[in-house]
Amino acid sequence: MMRSSVTFVGAALVMALAGCSSSNNAGPDLGAFEGTWTPTAVTETVSCTGNPSETNPVTATLTFAQSATNSSDLVVSNNASSCTFTATVSGSSATVASGATCTTTGTTSTGVAETVNSTVTSYTFAVNSSDTTATITGAGSANVIENGTTTACTYQETGTFTKSTN
Repeated sequence: MMRSSVTFVGAALVMALAGCSSSNNAGPDLGAFEGTWTPTAVTETVSCTGNPSETNPVTATLTFAQSATNSSDLVVSNNASSCTFTATVSGSSATVASGATCTTTGTTSTGVAETVNSTVTSYTFAVNSSDTTATITGAGSANVIENGTTTACTYQETGTFTKSTN
């Protein structure tokens, strides 16, 4: 199996939406999260059955916006995939629920069609006290389908982001 440019959750989660700032006293303060975040030192390690683990830098930006269906939640997306996830905010952390899924399709660098079915195990984005940097820790599993063959993979993502726009 050839590792493609398909980024898992964080990358990832998976993401570019616009949103409104939340100052609703009834729910969490989403303003610290809302906007676009650029990776400054984020890596993703992917381990697939029958292949050595690969660790690569994550370059996808993340965008957080208030959910249109629940004013206490955020929608997180990235500019590298069509996946979006809902994150629940508690204090300075936004967490995507375990079991969240996403399917992406693409082509590997060698021209092979590929489908990736990802499932989040854990995903937390924590902003610092100045709301300008954040750390990410995420993990999950994925089935990668190429030429009719399915390969089971796991991924872990860690690192820091800097807020680039509100």
